[in-house]
Amino acid sequence: MKSKWKKYALPFVVSSSLLLTACNSASSTDAKPDLSKIDTDPLGKYETPITLTTARSTNSSFKFVEGDDHKNNMWTRYIEEKLGIKTDYKWIVDDSQYQEKLSVTIASGEIPDLLYVDQSQLSRLVKSKMTADMTEIFDKVASDQLKEIYNQDGGKALDSAKFDGKLLAIPRVSAALTDQGYIVWIREDWLKKLNLEGPKTMDDLMKISKAFTENDPDGDGKDDTYGLAISKDLWDGYGGATGFFNGYHAYPNIWTKNDKGKLEYGSVQPEIKDALSALNKMYKEGQIDPEFGVKDGSKVSEDLAAGKIGIQYGKTWNPAFPLNTSHEADGAMWKPYPIVSADSDPARPQQSNVAFGYYAVSKHAKNPEALIKLLNLYAETVWGPNSEKTKDFRYDKKNQISTFDYGPVTVEPPLWTIENHLDLKDAIVQKDPSNLKWISKDSYEAQMKYLEGDDSQWAEYMINSPEGAYSVINKYIEEDLYLVNEFTGAPTKTMGKKLTTLENMWKEMALNVIMGKQSPEDFDKFVKDWEKLGGSDMTKEVNEWKDQQK
Repeated sequence: MKSKWKKYALPFVVSSSLLLTACNSASSTDAKPDLSKIDTDPLGKYETPITLTTARSTNSSFKFVEGDDHKNNMWTRYIEEKLGIKTDYKWIVDDSQYQEKLSVTIASGEIPDLLYVDQSQLSRLVKSKMTADMTEIFDKVASDQLKEIYNQDGGKALDSAKFDGKLLAIPRVSAALTDQGYIVWIREDWLKKLNLEGPKTMDDLMKISKAFTENDPDGDGKDDTYGLAISKDLWDGYGGATGFFNGYHAYPNIWTKNDKGKLEYGSVQPEIKDALSALNKMYKEGQIDPEFGVKDGSKVSEDLAAGKIGIQYGKTWNPAFPLNTSHEADGAMWKPYPIVSADSDPARPQQSNVAFGYYAVSKHAKNPEALIKLLNLYAETVWGPNSEKTKDFRYDKKNQISTFDYGPVTVEPPLWTIENHLDLKDAIVQKDPSNLKWISKDSYEAQMKYLEGDDSQWAEYMINSPEGAYSVINKYIEEDLYLVNEFTGAPTKTMGKKLTTLENMWKEMALNVIMGKQSPEDFDKFVKDWEKLGGSDMTKEVNEWKDQQK
């Protein structure tokens, strides 16, 4: 994992734009930019300033110094100073209204020079031949640093923006994409009390769960603890079971490639039944809260804070919440482990998205290369070797304001959190921060305070320490364990009509099987019904999309 630059800090909880899976019918665009008429200097300033029209969403979390706003702030002024690009927002709406406003804009046929869209909306733009071909522009204008950022994931994000081999948008990438893998968080203090070791296999995990349920790990003499945290939502939020299913080589909600090279929906494969059967057994044995079927993630997190749960499948940031509530309440010590397998094959964490969204450029834009220049400038300013001098463009420490997303575009190296972990690991072990980049030093100082007895820094230590959460993510990446969603197109015709209904049917069946209201064998009947009610048509459409990508 070598890089010409290293990664720099991000808050514990990464706020992300919610994005989707998708497929497209690969239409071509009429736009063919004339490279002879554009400035290919990656950071070249327009002698005569240009105006880039765009749009954006906002929310109450945005804070500005007095006199600034979205249309006039440190980033808009900086972009104009460095590149000669004036930013003209045609509209700015709240996050809750963005999708509706965007749909109306696209339907009108008149879009600004630059739009941030999801895969489905990108497909609509492409089908309507409204997007500029960015293939050669990216190749000629992107800086070496920007290209390196987009190569960190093996080019998967860029590939998801290609139609008929043409790059018709630029994906928004982030380390949060790399961090998607689930981690098994286990109460280490309970393991020690019961003289148990951490899990290496699913059998080990089951034994730990059983012991946490039956052997009074909290020592209160009451039968009030459960092995595994799980919520009624199964996948979303706290108490999700995706990582548990991955341990049985089951990959819900994504499309995987079978031995014949065909794509198939993970939620209806035989391995799902194995995972459901295991959860049903745990439920019968009291290892899962009997009321989980009516509890959402927030309610399950309350049980965790109350010291009732010993195992949870979660993410890197969980020490910041909700594990911190448990630690603060009764001194609970949690340790991260890789997800474990039910057999001799390694467990592979699934990766649902390869991009959070896409920057699409109108085919009528006079300067389509301006998008790439903006991304070059952002990469240089926030992630470049001299970024300490421009660190206010990420976070204004004086005013305690996040500034990284003030501008019209952002880009984040997919591997920066892992590189940050490795840098910090060396510094912590050697107790020498001299080689750290500026943005890693706050974490180093916090971790050293924890090691010196400041328990308020526990969460930071559990996330970024040598044995913290990122040590697990690093293992996933080094051993190439991530299983990526093979379908990156817009929703197919049948998906648009029936996927929500099929997903609700699946959830009802899964909850019933776990709670014993249906037999695990009923899963086979469900799969047949799923196929009849639209699943077969979806699978056919997805594979037609796949064939068009060749």
